[in-house]
Amino acid sequence: DSNSIMYFGDLIRELRQEQKLSQQIVCQGLCSKSKLSKIENNYLQPDIALAEALLQRLGISERIFTFWGSEDEDAFHLLKYRLLHLHLEKEKLKKYFFENAQNLMNSKNILHKQYYLLRSLQFLDDPEVKLQTAYEALHLTLPSFQFENINSYRLSWNELSLLNNISIILDDMEHSYSNSLRFTYILNYLRQNNLDIIYQNSFFPVTFSSLTYSLYLQKQFTEVLQTSTQYRNATLYHSPFFLGLCLGCYCQTLGETQQYDQAKKYTYYAVSLLRITEYFPNATLLEKFMKEDFGILL
Repeated sequence: DSNSIMYFGDLIRELRQEQKLSQQIVCQGLCSKSKLSKIENNYLQPDIALAEALLQRLGISERIFTFWGSEDEDAFHLLKYRLLHLHLEKEKLKKYFFENAQNLMNSKNILHKQYYLLRSLQFLDDPEVKLQTAYEALHLTLPSFQFENINSYRLSWNELSLLNNISIILDDMEHSYSNSLRFTYILNYLRQNNLDIIYQNSFFPVTFSSLTYSLYLQKQFTEVLQTSTQYRNATLYHSPFFLGLCLGCYCQTLGETQQYDQAKKYTYYAVSLLRITEYFPNATLLEKFMKEDFGILL
């Protein structure tokens, strides 16, 4: 209601001070402490990629803001938008990505390069190459990152996405307790830090469904049943596909523990969610497993 203006630097400073974070934690790997100080005091305007990463590290989704930038920044954001919204076949999307994003790999902007490496993961088939690429991208900004110390960092969208990818790749390579633990570390970070609902929604469904799947494959049925208390989480309700994946593991766990009536009930929920989101092969496979393993017919 006042006539005063809050500049971007003011917002970053206030958010950082409210969360009692040092400048070093917020800017680690993104820019120098001196540069962040100049931004906070409105002596310097950051480029868009840095502005977004700073907001994300402070738990705020950049999607609620409108930015004006250079032609190069506009081209980068147009590419991001198209990659998020193009529903092409994998080979067509792969061709589009590598034809339009190669300049990002050679960019002086490490956040653009990090995004390029992150998005390239979906087009790589060799798990070892995928893992190496994911770590290369993460180390651009966090060269000494340790999962067990995750709460000593503040993480951007790129970084959290890379941690999810690394955890999923390792879990696909070998199902083990240590992989489940990585997902738990990420979930603890999402819960313990002051993230807005839009930013949290970008990660919680992916991480939680991956944890549920990892526990199920390890036959940790007690743990899968315990996680079911999270199925009413608001962010999962806004992600019907990932909720469907979680319930798919849950209904099979109910079958494994001989709770057949509940297993049938949650199979209906899981299959319906997968069909609604047009993941028909997943729905068909789940129906097949429930019929063959537990004699449950829908």
